Amino acid sequence: MNPEALHLFMIASGQLAEARTYDPAKSPRGIAHATYYAMFHAARALLLKTRGTVSSRHGSVHSAFEALVAAEPATIAKYAQALRAAYQTRLQTDYIGDVPSLETAEELLGPVDIQGRWGIPKGAEI
Repeated sequence: MNPEALHLFMIASGQLAEARTYDPAKSPRGIAHATYYAMFHAARALLLKTRGTVSSRHGSVHSAFEALVAAEPATIAKYAQALRAAYQTRLQTDYIGDVPSLETAEELLGPVDIQGRWGIPKGAEI
C-alpha cells in the first residue's frame, strides 16, 4: 500500500479510537469531531490508494468519494452519505454552536467501522 495512504488510515484509526472513548451523553461534540475526521481521513486514504492522488479540501474529497463508491453495493455506498452527514453535524457544532443530540452522537459512531469496510487490510496494525 502507498505509505501516504497507510498514514491516512492510521490517522483515521486514531480518530476512531478517540471517538470511542467519549461518552455520547457527555461529549457529543467530541464524537462529532472525531467521527467526522475518522471518516474524512479514511475516505482520503481510499482515494489516494485507488487514484494515486487526493485533495485535502473537504468538498472535493466528499465528491470524489461519492463518485468512487457510486458503483458499489448499497452497503458500501452508504459510507458516502455517512461522510456528508457527519460533516454537516461537525459544521453545526463548530459554527452554529449546536450540540448534537445523544441519538446523533450514537448514530455517528455506527458507520465508522473503518477496519475492513473502508479498505484497511484485515490484520493491519493501525
